[in-house]
Amino acid sequence: MNALNSADAFVRIITNKKRALTRQLTQLNGHIHRTEVMIARHDEKLAFLMHELRALQVTGMVTRDEMLLSVRKQGSLMMKQQYLLSEKDQLTGTLNQCYIERQHLHATLSETEKRDYKFSNLINRLRRDRAYRIENQNENEIQELSVYGGLRYGY
Repeated sequence: MNALNSADAFVRIITNKKRALTRQLTQLNGHIHRTEVMIARHDEKLAFLMHELRALQVTGMVTRDEMLLSVRKQGSLMMKQQYLLSEKDQLTGTLNQCYIERQHLHATLSETEKRDYKFSNLINRLRRDRAYRIENQNENEIQELSVYGGLRYGY
């Protein structure tokens, strides 16, 4: 009986670990989704900046002041573009790390589920065997009482 209690405690530990891994996986999936949304927003901002840069390219006859103003605006937009590209690269790196961590969590969760399944089946089989032995022992005692009339128990 003591072994069954220890095994039950072990199965509870495995179940709690499974629950914690599932919670971590859910949080990680949420983080991945948020990061993907942020990358998509950066892509939209970069496309808008590229459109603005194309619009600032001067054509035809312009004065020197207009040309210098256009060059300054282009420089400012290119600086913003460079900043957005570096942020996007950081987010992509974070996203790749999250994907690797998610694969690791899936593998750990799979191993934990296998272990839980194996020990749960083992414990259930041991319980069935124990219940069968107790029932068989009770039947044997009842049969002895009926056959021998309780001589063993002092009746």
